[in-house]
Amino acid sequence: MTDNFNKQFDDSRWKEREDQLKEKYDYKCQDCQSSQELKTHICYWQKDLPIWEYPDDALRCLCSSCEEQRSNLEKEIRKTLALFVTDELESLQNALELMKRIEAGRGPAMERLYIFAKKECKERGYYFEQD
Repeated sequence: MTDNFNKQFDDSRWKEREDQLKEKYDYKCQDCQSSQELKTHICYWQKDLPIWEYPDDALRCLCSSCEEQRSNLEKEIRKTLALFVTDELESLQNALELMKRIEAGRGPAMERLYIFAKKECKERGYYFEQD
């Protein structure tokens, strides 16, 4: 990251955006509901947009413990994504978009994603561990 990018974190507009997000979530971690050591986690970067203009879905209000855990998990996910070819990434994106559209009351999202992924793997001839 460049110095200019890092300077954004000291900008009063970013501080205001952080406060706005914390207020939106009642000054509680979105993952564990703790109110201790809250941070604003940036889930994805938008190159040509100042961080204080990022949409809500790019940011999460997290306690320091959940923020560290999420950062590590996101890094591991990016490592895994690096192994995919473009058409596989497109299939994954389609599966995730489908998951977002499925109504919340129809069962656990991860279970549905697992079933979908298993089907996709089978159709593509990939090995998929037995249940």
